[in-house]
Amino acid sequence: MKFKFKRIDGVMLALVVLMTGLGLVALLSASYAAGERAYGDPYHYVLKQLPRAGVGLALLLAMSQIKIDVWRRSAYALMAISVTLLMMVLSEQFQVKHNGAPRWLKIFGIEFQPSEVAKVAVAVFMARFLTDHHGRIKEFGFGFLAPLLLIVLVAGLICLEKDLGGPIVVALTVLGVLLVGGARLTHFALLTAIMSVAGYVLIESFKHRLDRWKAWIDPWLDHQNTGYSIVHSFFAFANGGILGAGPGQSQLKQGFLPEAHTDYIFSILGEEAGLAGVVIVGGLFLALLHRALRIAMASRNLAGVYLCLGAALAVVVPAFLNMYVALSIIPAKGLTLPFFSYGGTSLIVNFIALGLMFSAAADAGERDGEALRAGPERRPATGPRQGATPE
Repeated sequence: MKFKFKRIDGVMLALVVLMTGLGLVALLSASYAAGERAYGDPYHYVLKQLPRAGVGLALLLAMSQIKIDVWRRSAYALMAISVTLLMMVLSEQFQVKHNGAPRWLKIFGIEFQPSEVAKVAVAVFMARFLTDHHGRIKEFGFGFLAPLLLIVLVAGLICLEKDLGGPIVVALTVLGVLLVGGARLTHFALLTAIMSVAGYVLIESFKHRLDRWKAWIDPWLDHQNTGYSIVHSFFAFANGGILGAGPGQSQLKQGFLPEAHTDYIFSILGEEAGLAGVVIVGGLFLALLHRALRIAMASRNLAGVYLCLGAALAVVVPAFLNMYVALSIIPAKGLTLPFFSYGGTSLIVNFIALGLMFSAAADAGERDGEALRAGPERRPATGPRQGATPE
């Protein structure tokens, strides 16, 4: 297959390269002390992350060459594979535990998190389902409840991995796509009530989740135990001030803030780059979402619209949830910051999700070119929002 550079969205590529570069620099600083303590090598984590970033970027460019219709046809197969992998995590034969949580699989020597893979599979599945059944989206039974039942299965399997953050990301991604697709607000109200009850049960049923909730409400009540991470995250942001303490000058990463290079890397970034750095990072993710919306609006078919939106939400939702946890806007969820936190599966899957957006952008661009070459008499009279039909 001949590589077509015209299928590369320049703005999106610039954002990806910038975020990847900043992420590696932030990881180097945040993981320096941890690498020295654990492995005697301050560059351990960033040297492991570098080749993964290279693989992810190569996958992104390769995926930009794939037509949207290929993704749509493979949606159900991808979902079946994802569910199978999530079920395999429950088997002690394949599962790998880190910090007591069985969230990883090891197959042919490769260790990865199936819950991360599920985010992309859900985005592709929703694009296929809503494209095929767009006219029934306002129906509660088939248009709203049917896709959610499968998502409940996926979220439930992730919950069995002692992971509450993953199901929340999956749920918000699906709900976001359904909302844009035109689902009734009354259905969302009912679902919100059900999810609130389910969330309450899941929190009350597990002591560690209940402790996190209490620590979020008042971290100073037990600041040496359950509230320790939140309190020290506050210290990090306070030390950073407006412009930050400077690159590499964080004090909290010296063993005071747990998971400084994963869950709480945003806190270290706030300490070293200050409010200015925090705003820039948040702005980059908003710019990514804005570009995804522009691509979706330019798409000439529903599959491109839903695929682009689902993939964007799969990246942006966990990003802001991670930031909110670091700022204690929401309770701790154990989610990493895309492109910044250490983690192979997360990084590569985020590249793959952006690859789906590249595919949608390329499809929109090629269709615009075809319309121009076809002449005004054959050009669509309206944009995709009004005249789009499933291919």
